Amino acid sequence: MKKFQLFFCLAVIFCFQNRLFAVSAGDIAPKIESIKVLNCRAITTNQRVLDKDKKDSKEIVQTLKISDIIASANEISEASSEKNNSEPVEHEYVALIFWATWSPTCRQVFSVLEDLNSLYSDDVLFLLISREAIDKVERFDSIAKLNIPFIIDDQSRTTLDYMGYDQNYPTVFLIEDNNEILWRGDLVDFERVIKNLKADDFDAEKETLLANYQHRLRENIRKGDLNGILSLSQKMFEIDQNSKVACRAILYAFNLITEKQLAIDFVARLIKEYPKSSALRLLLTDISIRQNVSHEKLFTLTKNNIDKFSDNYQFHSDLFWLIFNNFNFANRPLDILALCNQKAYLNINNITNKQLKANTLTSQARLLYLTGKIQKALELQQKASKLYITPSWQQQSISTEKYYQKALKLKL
Repeated sequence: MKKFQLFFCLAVIFCFQNRLFAVSAGDIAPKIESIKVLNCRAITTNQRVLDKDKKDSKEIVQTLKISDIIASANEISEASSEKNNSEPVEHEYVALIFWATWSPTCRQVFSVLEDLNSLYSDDVLFLLISREAIDKVERFDSIAKLNIPFIIDDQSRTTLDYMGYDQNYPTVFLIEDNNEILWRGDLVDFERVIKNLKADDFDAEKETLLANYQHRLRENIRKGDLNGILSLSQKMFEIDQNSKVACRAILYAFNLITEKQLAIDFVARLIKEYPKSSALRLLLTDISIRQNVSHEKLFTLTKNNIDKFSDNYQFHSDLFWLIFNNFNFANRPLDILALCNQKAYLNINNITNKQLKANTLTSQARLLYLTGKIQKALELQQKASKLYITPSWQQQSISTEKYYQKALKLKL
């Protein structure tokens, strides 16, 4: 009996060492089994559509393949397009997002998820899966009000098939219409993966390696293993020079390290090794501000960054908001903020990306407001509101408009 127990333990250890996840990239996606559906506009059961507007939308869904779900979604889209005389949507992928109401990270990223859904819903069908009780998810849904199907895995079958006993939420599985899992990873990397797929620049082997590093990175963060965090972060930059997950991990390590200069030196060394990484330059700016760097040094650092990425207006925008959000109202460095937005705003008519164009207008509006030019700030913000295509940004822009209108009335 003892020999059997020893053999079983060794077998379990071997499995975990050689396979971190229940399923991963390259595997065939398990079927979606015995689940209840809320808010569903794309899944059928017994050839009948579950409409999110119907009162009886809490029904048991039989076993479904991912390919069945995509086919059903496209069928519904085609019928809707004929009725509304519009172009049908042909989904190529399903994004299964495993999440939990108790996870602070999940609650924080729902606005990001809503934006991703609005940007990529023509290609990707988003599905949220929770193993929690249906009443708890319903309460959350009534507050979040996302236009994304919620799937209740009340028997935990689907969650275990995909996640095993991994409790890292949210986790995304991107699955092709042939039922193959293309990618498993963090929601923060999802947009990069989709863009790579659309540009035919997706490397499955590298993405799998990144996912394994991310999993081990989370374990090191739980243990507070600083050397492990920094070592794995560096390995992730070898694969993806703009890894947001690695940047967040280094920032976490910075908050733990007593000698803050060690973290700054570490990032500076990485920048020398990966000079094309805009993410590392944003990270260096962030930790320098947290270290209360002088205004003169921050101005020099910002100017060097802008000069290095002179035509990368997305980087200019990211840098602007990083600096803007790290200072309170009275201490915001207007000259540095103006430096970040100057070139992008001068070339506003050449920016084709609507979201980036709107962000540039919003940045300029903030600068005008801070210098007392409220009417002009309001006019630019109104232009930005018309350009934003993602719900959270548009809502925020409209709220800013109202704020400027109130400020203008007080001034008059």
